[in-house]
Amino acid sequence: MSLDFTDIFCGAGGSSIGLVAAGLELKLAANHWDRAIATHSENFPAADHLVA
Repeated sequence: MSLDFTDIFCGAGGSSIGLVAAGLELKLAANHWDRAIATHSENFPAADHLVA
């Protein structure tokens, strides 16, 4: 069984890095700042990204 997660207020991806390193799978990342999403999507291209 795999565990999936959503990173809300993801920033550049610090929390995502830790959770992925622990074996979880990132499905969605969201942030209000488009530059943060641009950086995060470069670091995690397989995840869906949302500016909201």
